Amino acid sequence: MALTETDIKTFKALPDRHRWVSDGGGLYLRIMPSDRRSWIWRTKRAGRTSYFTIGDWPAMAVKDARAALAKRTGKATPPNALTVADALEEWYGDQIGPRYRVTRNIRGYVDRAVTEFGNRRLQELTRAEIARFVRGYGKETPVAANRCLSVLKLALSWCVEMGYLDHSPGDGLTRRIAGGEEQTRSRVLSDAEIREIWRLDSPNANLLRGLLLTGCRIAELQKARNEHAQGDWLFIPAGHSKNGKAHNVVLTDETRAQFNGANPLLFRNVSPTAVQAWVRRMQVGDDDAPREPWAGIRPIDKDTGKSLGPWTPHDLRRTFASRLGDLGIAPHVIEKLLNHTAQGVAAIYNRAELEDERIAATKLWADEIKRIVKRAKR
Repeated sequence: MALTETDIKTFKALPDRHRWVSDGGGLYLRIMPSDRRSWIWRTKRAGRTSYFTIGDWPAMAVKDARAALAKRTGKATPPNALTVADALEEWYGDQIGPRYRVTRNIRGYVDRAVTEFGNRRLQELTRAEIARFVRGYGKETPVAANRCLSVLKLALSWCVEMGYLDHSPGDGLTRRIAGGEEQTRSRVLSDAEIREIWRLDSPNANLLRGLLLTGCRIAELQKARNEHAQGDWLFIPAGHSKNGKAHNVVLTDETRAQFNGANPLLFRNVSPTAVQAWVRRMQVGDDDAPREPWAGIRPIDKDTGKSLGPWTPHDLRRTFASRLGDLGIAPHVIEKLLNHTAQGVAAIYNRAELEDERIAATKLWADEIKRIVKRAKR
């Protein structure tokens, strides 16, 4: 989309971040929260993005900015010269980078699409081209191809909203072209598996027990420090939370018993990936054959009658939520304990801190774990 002076006058500054609007060919109008507007040339080489300021608007009109860029690069910037790479990078910079802390997977899908279509003019991209790309990707990894397609469709829909396209070439494409069938994971640990976790003797085991007792995400506990433990609560800063929202976690005596002594960090300081790998190795060998005692205590899938596969650290959070439901805890209380962003009617309850309900629920779960651990194996 070639910008006009009229277009530029209608753009509104965003209150909390820069707004980037592409004119094509690497020329962008950057609108700061202060409403200052500058012409920027963005170029990417060897995976690194460089930014060059050309001038400020309105002192430099759009036609003058194009001329200045042409003088710098030695080539003109024709109207409607926006490439797929330009569009995807602008979408990522506007919608993904500033809003999400964990962006590695989306970044990978964007890079893959840029490699395939990067120099293609956005307005010339067809549904058939996208379908061929996703189908070829699906022959390698069908589930990843599904997710890459979802990312592409989101980006192209945004291009329609921005006026870069009249309609999205991704419309009508479904996961059938990738061939990947994704299933929602619903792994909940059995009583026997919970007992085995309490028998483990490892700094990693302390972290696992803490996850099961609190329902926290693994990164939240691994970043927790002594100063975050405040009385009966563990404070999780916004920067440690996946959704960017600070919250408080109820601390029981059972949870405090898992702390890492007098160290600054409450739990062992290793990467989440290392803990996940340790959990898997503990349950299965290099040949994926189940190890004892886990092989004999895995729950059975009710639909297939087969033993379920190994559990992951995130399944401890799922177990926390599922078992609280079994204990009669109301859904809106569980959502608050998990620091989920509630929708609809639940959002009304979620405006309250529900401290008494959260304390009672967490203590009830800790007592239930004590009963499970003490219960003799059958």
